[in-house]
Amino acid sequence: MNPMQQIKAAFEAREKAVKELRDLASAAEGREFSGEEREKIGRIEATIEAHDATIRSLTDAPEPKIDPRDGRSTEVRHDRPLPEGASFRDLSGGSADVEQFGNHLRDIVEGRAQSEGTGSAGGFLVPTPLAAGVIDLAVNNMRTRQAGARIVPMSTATLKMASLEGRPTPAWRAEAASIGDSSATFGQVSFTARSLAVVVKASVEALEDAPALGAEVQAALGDAFAIELDRVGIYGTGVAPQPKGLKLWLPAGSQTTLGTTDGADATYDDVIAAVAAVRGRGYDPKAALLSTRTDAAIRTERDLNNQFVAAPAYLSDVRFLASAGMPTDLTVGASTDTADIVVGDFSYVAYGIRSAFSVRALTERYADEGMVGFLATLRADVQLLRGDAFQLVSGVTN
Repeated sequence: MNPMQQIKAAFEAREKAVKELRDLASAAEGREFSGEEREKIGRIEATIEAHDATIRSLTDAPEPKIDPRDGRSTEVRHDRPLPEGASFRDLSGGSADVEQFGNHLRDIVEGRAQSEGTGSAGGFLVPTPLAAGVIDLAVNNMRTRQAGARIVPMSTATLKMASLEGRPTPAWRAEAASIGDSSATFGQVSFTARSLAVVVKASVEALEDAPALGAEVQAALGDAFAIELDRVGIYGTGVAPQPKGLKLWLPAGSQTTLGTTDGADATYDDVIAAVAAVRGRGYDPKAALLSTRTDAAIRTERDLNNQFVAAPAYLSDVRFLASAGMPTDLTVGASTDTADIVVGDFSYVAYGIRSAFSVRALTERYADEGMVGFLATLRADVQLLRGDAFQLVSGVTN
């Protein structure tokens, strides 16, 4: 459909929902709404809000938004990185609270969900305004995102994005002298949305309380997706269905191993060396991603007077971000319990994420526990734009 047809269809669907709301009000004239009627009203209002968002997105034509700091567009659109401070809610043109999300989950359990279709992995596609809350939670909880990784909302299952593979080298020249070939090398990376599934459980009692159900499941999904997206961003095997993580992309010279054979405890000195290596390549590393174990060990290091050792001033611009997605069971030599520290400019890591996900209710699987399971599937991919913007320290035993 062209935009005018889409606007007309959205108005017609909105009018149908408004009429349904009026009919409910007329039927209940002179009495209180029943619990079931109140639930239905909530669902209809959410539908009307979604149609309003669609109409706004098709009719509004705002002036281009430019960040005065760097000249980049701050407009939120599919298939381009989310600007700083933007969210998937901005893409949907509307928002939904946890109660509406809880109502939708309950409808899925009871077989009366009004979804946007069926996902490729089965289950109901969650309407975009409802899905945005979960995806935003996941993105905001990702340590790689906090470190500066780009998030690219994908409108289709595949996406190609331009990348700079080689920097140009300027040179001074005399008048009329020839100019050497030192142009930048541009390439592209290809995102392929891969399925990431997780099961979360909610109590049967929570089904009776839409806000509690929505908040409980939304938080669980957000945390679970964030941890795995962090992990796969660094350690993805690249063997389908997993994306290829940063560690496998790193070029020669971008990884160092502590100790001689079996690893060693890391200190601030090791982080300084990694930061210096990245800065020496012309990048500005803003974060160090490490395991929760290593983060605690380094931050609680004490001097000879039993005082905590403060981070050196050289690291004042580097954020230490501990992630549960960073493992502590890696093998180096005879050691099987080592970890890594990743230092770099994480703006050269990009996650492609579809702006919807599917949910299937598992009503029988956990019935004997008095629980209901929800199988949620998110589709995402990760790409490394510049491998030399990172330094990985392996063999960390603390």
